[in-house]
Amino acid sequence: MKDKIINFFKSPTLVLILFLTAMLAVLWAYGSGRKNNYPGGDVRKEITAETTSAAVTTVITAMKTTVAPTNTTVTSFTTSTTSVTSTSASTTTQTTTTTEPETETEPDNYAPGQPLSPYLYAGVSPNSAFYQERMAVAGDSIATGFNLYGYIPYEHNIAKESVGLWNYADNTFNFGCGDMGMVESVAYMKPSLLYISMGMNDLPNCDPDGFAAVYYDLIMQILEVSPDTVIVAAGISPVSDFVSYSTNENICNYNYALENMVYSIGSPQVYYFDAYSVLADCNTLALNGSYSAGDGIHLASFSYGDILTALFNFLDTMQVMEQISAAEQQ
Repeated sequence: MKDKIINFFKSPTLVLILFLTAMLAVLWAYGSGRKNNYPGGDVRKEITAETTSAAVTTVITAMKTTVAPTNTTVTSFTTSTTSVTSTSASTTTQTTTTTEPETETEPDNYAPGQPLSPYLYAGVSPNSAFYQERMAVAGDSIATGFNLYGYIPYEHNIAKESVGLWNYADNTFNFGCGDMGMVESVAYMKPSLLYISMGMNDLPNCDPDGFAAVYYDLIMQILEVSPDTVIVAAGISPVSDFVSYSTNENICNYNYALENMVYSIGSPQVYYFDAYSVLADCNTLALNGSYSAGDGIHLASFSYGDILTALFNFLDTMQVMEQISAAEQQ
């Protein structure tokens, strides 16, 4: 019996059983320790989630501090240059953007009537800058493009949407001194050169002769409050062929009446400028497609540079620079 027991403990079967038992014990202990003490399983998942959340928060925070907000608008655009600097731990990036002025008030050192530099210069005449720095613009939404695209500063803008000769007296402008009508604004500003561009909003409400009569009254009021101002009455711009608002034939009739009215005044301070021809397609006489802002009525930004180029060349033939210079020296 004793020999059988000794032989059993020496048998390979027992050795195998003991080995398997020991392995099971080790695996059980390892699994228990992993569940309770090792940073794995559910605990590891929690750590991963927390780390990811922190990383995302860091990225979002960085984006908020490095992406500069932009302002866009459809109806107004005064360009100014602002430097926006975003800095990280190892790099610095400088970006130039275009923004609108935050307030519509005149500079502390601004005196009405003084020349002001525009954001964009135009023209090929050697006198272009002289004219442009002294030019104020009055009129409708098409006239606002001169300020909208940077060709005149805000302080020289007496134009807004929907203005026409039939309602110009009902619209006001504010240059930091309270609301003023169009004529009152000219009296306040006393510009050396005033470019008037309106009439598109009058086409459905008037006839050419009535249009010219009201325009005459406006010019007389302006000369009364600002007798040294040189006035340029611009023709109504053409429209694209697909526009049903008005025909170009009708616009030409209005411009013809306006031109005759200006000539009837006979003043060396009042001129008619044929803006229509500057913008019209030479074959169709409709608005040149490249000048359209998209609706066939309003004008693309570079159109205003071409208008000013033609205007300044025209003013040179009239010796307007000498006229303005003489008035400023008085």
